[in-house]
Amino acid sequence: MTREELRRKMRSEQRKRAARQRKKRFFTWMLIGALFAAAAFALFVAHEKGLISLPWDGPAPEMIVSEAPADGVRAVISVIDVGQGSAMLIQSGGEAMLVDGGGREHSSKTVAYLKEHGVTQLKYLVATHYDADHLYGAVGALEAFGAETVLVPDYEEESYVYQSFRQHLESRGPAVLHPSPGDAFDLGFCRFTVLAPCGSGYEEENDYSIALRLTDGVHSLLVTGDAEAVSEAEMALNDKGDRRLASDVYIVGHHGSASSSGAAFLAAVRPSFAVISCGAGNDYGHPKAAVMSRLRLSGCGIYRTDKQGDIVFRFTDDGILFEQEPTNDYTPG
Repeated sequence: MTREELRRKMRSEQRKRAARQRKKRFFTWMLIGALFAAAAFALFVAHEKGLISLPWDGPAPEMIVSEAPADGVRAVISVIDVGQGSAMLIQSGGEAMLVDGGGREHSSKTVAYLKEHGVTQLKYLVATHYDADHLYGAVGALEAFGAETVLVPDYEEESYVYQSFRQHLESRGPAVLHPSPGDAFDLGFCRFTVLAPCGSGYEEENDYSIALRLTDGVHSLLVTGDAEAVSEAEMALNDKGDRRLASDVYIVGHHGSASSSGAAFLAAVRPSFAVISCGAGNDYGHPKAAVMSRLRLSGCGIYRTDKQGDIVFRFTDDGILFEQEPTNDYTPG
């Protein structure tokens, strides 16, 4: 056999092998397709006979508002005047949540306010962080009402009020959570989502503050505790254009401290209303002139506990209704 004949014979054998491989692959895919079709048909028959359920058989994901309240009020929010401190009561669908409780001098007022507004037990207690001007009233509320779930940041303090808080948690025995960004919780007709803290190892303990956004599906509220520039930058970075920070009402961070409510953060929040919890003539000069200037530029309505006392508003079918007009007083503290 000549060399040319040998090459032709080899090419012929290669073509035959390639043909056999193509045929083998064809029948393999035909078999896989047939098995898939048979499995799909078997599932269909079993489903139609009620023998199995499929993932899409369940109810559609619940909307935040599962039913309309009879009076059209989905939430009542009270920013309690606790002087140079912070305390906020949120009530929705017969459930109550306290975010911080104010300092020692106003702890009894916080407890009395909750009693006056029909609170017998808290579903949630949120201690945004462990500064005394936020925590004393939380201890008093925990002692007076108890709480099903307590949300706290994951760091420790050596202060007396922190140790008292820990003791009350141990004696009361609620579920204690260190929430992470994205964790969501239901409260009556509302749901709130945790936005911060986003990390650990902060130089400023204020940046451990729990920040959360509450919504009834239409209206929204943002509270950031005493979170400062680092935490605000992390929250803005996580926002990624999804408008997770965008909120109708902003509880101004750190009582109007210049280290909070940065311009970029406010641009992401875009509040229609800003509520400042601070004490009249406080030693810190809160709210600071720089913050008031940034809030003025944002164009939002201004409410202040040092000028107006308790600030109460409602999420309703007719919009967000405040019990008083905004003061729009931009003078620093």
